[in-house]
Amino acid sequence: MLSTTMSVVRVLSAPVVLGLMLVFLGVALAQDTDLEAAQSDNPRCNYTDPMEFFHDAHDNGWNITEVVADCQNLCILSYGIGNPDLDGIGIMFSYSFQVALTLACGPLTHVAYRIYRHSRERKHLPVDNTQDRFIRALSDLQVAFFDGNIFLIFTTAIASLVRLEQGPTIFELAEMQILMAMQLLSLIIIFFTLIHPVARWWLRFFQFAIGFIMGAVAMDRSQINGHARHGDDWKMTVAACSANSTVYRTISPLTYPSWLVGVVAGICLIAFATQSLSAERTKVLLQRHPHWRWWLFSLGVVWGILVTASMVGMIYTLYLLWAQRDRLFDAIGDEQTESNGWEFGQVAALLTWLSIPVEVFYQVHDWVKEEGYLDSLYASIQKLKDSILPTSLSAHNLPTHFDDNEVRRGSHEKGFVGSPLLSEYSLVHTTPQPNVGN
Repeated sequence: MLSTTMSVVRVLSAPVVLGLMLVFLGVALAQDTDLEAAQSDNPRCNYTDPMEFFHDAHDNGWNITEVVADCQNLCILSYGIGNPDLDGIGIMFSYSFQVALTLACGPLTHVAYRIYRHSRERKHLPVDNTQDRFIRALSDLQVAFFDGNIFLIFTTAIASLVRLEQGPTIFELAEMQILMAMQLLSLIIIFFTLIHPVARWWLRFFQFAIGFIMGAVAMDRSQINGHARHGDDWKMTVAACSANSTVYRTISPLTYPSWLVGVVAGICLIAFATQSLSAERTKVLLQRHPHWRWWLFSLGVVWGILVTASMVGMIYTLYLLWAQRDRLFDAIGDEQTESNGWEFGQVAALLTWLSIPVEVFYQVHDWVKEEGYLDSLYASIQKLKDSILPTSLSAHNLPTHFDDNEVRRGSHEKGFVGSPLLSEYSLVHTTPQPNVGN
């Protein structure tokens, strides 16, 4: 009896549970529909331009934080769906290559130089940075990347300042802010790891200072405080969107006072000038003031700490660039953005740093050629060919001369009488033979 009752309960409970699930689903869909209908009917939500919304909010006395909290489409409108010119897939890989080349051409190259120099000094061999072929190759590679890096950072800063005047989205502000921080750290790293002396150093220092200042200005402007128009309105929009979604909270630009950027930039420029003087005139300073050796050593320790901190910061900012991009695209859907397509600009951006591997190939080729390794390589290849070729085809088994009579007799037998090719061949390869009988 009990088993029969349980079977009946199980049979009757299935339709009841299914009915309850359908009721809950209908209620949820009705709520979503009502919310969407309320937002579509709300005239304060129907905007396609944040600036137009800000103007109407001020004219009508709306509370921007409350309106944005009620209208989620305003958050999507304010944060945008990405910009291929800033966060396209090819450009993002170009940023990654910039970080990798900074580490390779900066600290790693400088460490290789220090190891090489120390090994020669231990063997009591002369070391001259201007004459040693290996040191000159390392220095030329660093200078090539140094010049290209400054040019890229300068052009990126100009492009960022132009975009800031065009009313970028909040996501673009956050990306430009982190991008400029990453590139300024890259500039610091390569500057303090250069192998001196450097040709036309003070001209390059001037270029470096201009690029660093432009990057600092772009970084200062790429925040809510530095936004050209409606700075307070943007702050309230960011606060409302961040309160409703963790995605928006993680991709919002940082806020800091402009004077802080100026102070940090000024300290960096003073440090750059000090390092340049100490690096370019180390021998002169030590000859005139031998007791300054500890002071120069202390400066080297400070520069080493600064480079290490900058490397950590540069790698972290690169991670933030990718992370913010992925979070936004996960929230809006990859189909809503054009930043993942390999268009013309993305392919061109991907090949921006191709000149550095080419420079590496040139330096390695010249060094191998000067050391005579190419001649040894060619000789080894020739020996390998001689050992692989059959004995019957070896050069020492081939005839050294041909008898003209034998060639003509062979041509008659084969039916090639009067062949121009054979005649030319016989004239070229016929060697006069000594008359043994006479």
